[in-house]
Amino acid sequence: MFGPLVLSFPMSDGLDRLDARVWRAVLLSGLARNGEGIVISDVANEILFCNPRGAQLLERFEKPSRILPDILAAIVTKQRENDDGPRSERLTPSSGSAIYAHIVNLKSAHPARSAIWLREEVLRDERLYDAMHARFGISRRGFQLAQLLRQGLTNRRIAADLGLSEATVKVYLHELYRACGVASRTALVALVEQVGRTS
Repeated sequence: MFGPLVLSFPMSDGLDRLDARVWRAVLLSGLARNGEGIVISDVANEILFCNPRGAQLLERFEKPSRILPDILAAIVTKQRENDDGPRSERLTPSSGSAIYAHIVNLKSAHPARSAIWLREEVLRDERLYDAMHARFGISRRGFQLAQLLRQGLTNRRIAADLGLSEATVKVYLHELYRACGVASRTALVALVEQVGRTS
């Protein structure tokens, strides 16, 4: 699921604090993985930083806001007050599949207080592929594209990951939309999630 996290920021005295750009760079470059959202919040549960995938996953709980969704804020606050170690929770938003949240207290990275990794629960690929293939006749390549779209990747990133040109990715995506009877990325992602829940 999530790997262990060790953050060590030596301070020469009690007044030193990390510049926000430093902890953002550390978290983005060293800890972001495909399909995972990263959210950094302060002591009032205000979102200080959120990568694009994190924003997508947070939107499943409630309208976009600068504050953590209530269900997540309650867990983060309780962990901070109890001074618990890293904690993982399975959360179920009203729309979409379950989301795993891994929460870590950041004690010496002011103004940040919590780092939250979000990962969508995904059905085993084979089972979901079989359902999509049976209903829409999509190929393995089409299914792979659909999964990359679910991760929130851009056409450019998909092209780089698959070793294709962006133009080729666009052609494949339009063929996939036609096969599934949808007109957009959002509609395709919603369809795949619906198939996943009913399979």
